[in-house]
Amino acid sequence: MKWVIIVIMNTASPDGLDAVEVSAMYDKPLYFETKNDCLVHVMENTFGLSIFAMSKFDGEKQVENIFCIRKEASI
Repeated sequence: MKWVIIVIMNTASPDGLDAVEVSAMYDKPLYFETKNDCLVHVMENTFGLSIFAMSKFDGEKQVENIFCIRKEASI
């Protein structure tokens, strides 16, 4: 299992979503082996992660939270 970053927004997008998974950075997959590695990345990149999430939500400016979540590998 890998750890991924999920950004929760304060309001839902027009299509009803309230979160976005950050799966890549600079066109490279963004997955972590440990929760700690993920949390360190979030702390060091909170601003950029927030900007990314806001761009996916038509400029919504309210990031509610950023989480590191375990994700099972897909086939």
